Amino acid sequence: MTHADNPLPGGIKDALCRVTVRRGGRSALAWGEELVAEGPIHLRTLLQLAVYERLHAGLALGPETWMSGARRDAVVESRLLAAMPHRDTVVRARPAEWRAGELLADIGGVRVRVPAERVRGEADEGRVSVALPAARPALSPGYFLADGSRGGPRGTPLLRVYVHLDAAEAVPAVWSAVLRCLEDREVPYRAKVSSSSAFLPRRDGLVVYLGPADWSAAVDVASSSAGLPGQGADVSAFAAQLAPGAAVAWEPPAAEGAGRRLSFGEHRAMAVATGLMEHALGGGEAPKADAVAAALRGAGIDPRAPYRNLDSPPLDFLAVDTPPAH
Repeated sequence: MTHADNPLPGGIKDALCRVTVRRGGRSALAWGEELVAEGPIHLRTLLQLAVYERLHAGLALGPETWMSGARRDAVVESRLLAAMPHRDTVVRARPAEWRAGELLADIGGVRVRVPAERVRGEADEGRVSVALPAARPALSPGYFLADGSRGGPRGTPLLRVYVHLDAAEAVPAVWSAVLRCLEDREVPYRAKVSSSSAFLPRRDGLVVYLGPADWSAAVDVASSSAGLPGQGADVSAFAAQLAPGAAVAWEPPAAEGAGRRLSFGEHRAMAVATGLMEHALGGGEAPKADAVAAALRGAGIDPRAPYRNLDSPPLDFLAVDTPPAH
């Protein structure tokens, strides 16, 4: 690969000029900030956070703020719950035993007690439908998460829809508009919204997850939030823009042997950080962008269109979509 035909999008390629990893892999200058590490592995982690903040989320907080800002806020959570157009979601459960007005059932590999009034319908193929609270505010740190009234997204691959939020006081209204849009379309989905003012503004302030039958609902999500107070105009450098402040990206592949599954932004940022480290530790003779493009491809990412994985299908509703990489 030559520098002239490097496939990286211009925005990412230009951003790489703001990062210099020094020989030895123990320090770097990233967007004017000095990063000093115990060694190359530690430095890659620091670079990953810097890339995540600058290229994906669009903020600059640092590790301490990320930890403290993820604390739950009961007042904010109550406002987000009140803004939801529904309270319950439906899941499939495998019944085990009825006991005194409640059902013992296996849900997602966990045996739970379900009050009889929350069981919906008769057993079908050995399963029953159960109504559970749709809101799960503690599931994703820094976010308030909810599943749709018809359940979570079905099938794979999942498509993520991002909405840029820039004002904490306007978050409940945008959250409500997006959820009402999805409920009106009667699609199963999962959505989460930033529940901490410390994490705003951010380009991934609201995220919707859609299964294959409902990918096209991404266009409606973008329309439902357009022009509302509190929606920003920027999108992640790794995502594909649908409209100002709204973008899509594919759920990243699971890394072999990894513990916690990385989010889309974390996955892309880790690949970029890996490429930067490999470029520096390899002597820095080849163009930096070539090393990053190779690292993206090695992580299963299409370097020409980082919102895609190498095996992602095309999206008919995108104005310009990139064909599968070979």
